[in-house]
Amino acid sequence: MEIFDLHNDFLTKIKSDKAKVKYLCSKKCDNLKTLIGAVWTTEMSSEKAIETIENCYDFDYQYNENVLRSFDDKKLNQNINQNFKVQNLLLGIEDMHFINATNILRVINAHPAYCGLTWNYDNILAGGAHGAGTLTPYGIEVLEELEQNDIQIDTAHLNEKSFMAVAKLTTRPLFCSHTAARSLVDNPRNLKDYQLKMIEESGGIVGIALVSSFLTEGKKSYINDVARHIDYVASRFSPDCVCLGTDFFGTRNLPKKMKSYHNLDLLENRLRLIGYDTETIEKIFYKNAEKFFNI
Repeated sequence: MEIFDLHNDFLTKIKSDKAKVKYLCSKKCDNLKTLIGAVWTTEMSSEKAIETIENCYDFDYQYNENVLRSFDDKKLNQNINQNFKVQNLLLGIEDMHFINATNILRVINAHPAYCGLTWNYDNILAGGAHGAGTLTPYGIEVLEELEQNDIQIDTAHLNEKSFMAVAKLTTRPLFCSHTAARSLVDNPRNLKDYQLKMIEESGGIVGIALVSSFLTEGKKSYINDVARHIDYVASRFSPDCVCLGTDFFGTRNLPKKMKSYHNLDLLENRLRLIGYDTETIEKIFYKNAEKFFNI
């Protein structure tokens, strides 16, 4: 089954271009069709964040244009020529704490598919999932500027007040790259039913994350837990709004036996066992996200 992953932090966590290419050409990605690589900026200074985003955009552009430079590695160069496993590589930004009037154009010129206004805590733009703030006047300006330039706002790390403020102001369908259902697990990073309903009714999408603390109250999660959250959102709201947002490289707390894209075959099999047909699984695994991002 092909895969569209809404959120993977490899662009931030894998430091060299050579290592990034090795990852993208590896066998564990052989069923990955589209990947949004997120740059997590929370621990970066403003200039470091911008430099990282621009470097990742350059890498993204080179990869998509098939003009990656040759490496001093014969086997890797052969893999580059033969194994472009990921058809589409897009850029995402996680936490816009660094944004200001002098660098916002540099962000826009990097053409991210989406930007998250904050991470887990409050910043100059909005309130995070573990914070108490709300969307600020400057946050409203930034939201409007990003949307005018066809950049989606990611609600993944917003608290409820900020989520509602974004929902009232946005001109686009609501989008959440990586989360789970709060009715099943009471984690502040998960979405409540009314939020999921708002996303579904707006024509938006939700990425179910492979983060154990989102998926279960216990210390360790399993494939059944991932399937349970997918089934909850798909059956209670719509299978047309459910996607995958793995958060690979963004968490070490992955479900058991879910360490790479190849392991998602186990999730596909589990969904079939509980009654999902091929057409619906294809929607969840990649078609819903492709439609949303017009790919």
